[in-house]
Amino acid sequence: MASAIEALGDLEGARVRLAQAVTLGELAGDAALVARAAVAHTLPVDWHAGNPRTTGLLQRAAAMELVHDDRVAVLAAQALAEMRIPVLVDEFDQVAWVT
Repeated sequence: MASAIEALGDLEGARVRLAQAVTLGELAGDAALVARAAVAHTLPVDWHAGNPRTTGLLQRAAAMELVHDDRVAVLAAQALAEMRIPVLVDEFDQVAWVT
């Protein structure tokens, strides 16, 4: 997480480090770290709207045994990210969204 914070000026670099934090948290069995890193990967929401990597990280976090506050944060981040995945795009016009 500290490495991701250091990369705040580099959004793509921060996202890579947050994804690595999710993997390391899973290996260590640290559900709180996985939840925090996955939720942080979601933000800013409009940049990551529909990002399949973000939704995958959130699903991995949701599969872990989380305390109530972490579960709420993950579910809220999932709602923000997943409701904006495009189903069909026609000539740059959004036709439908998965909600």
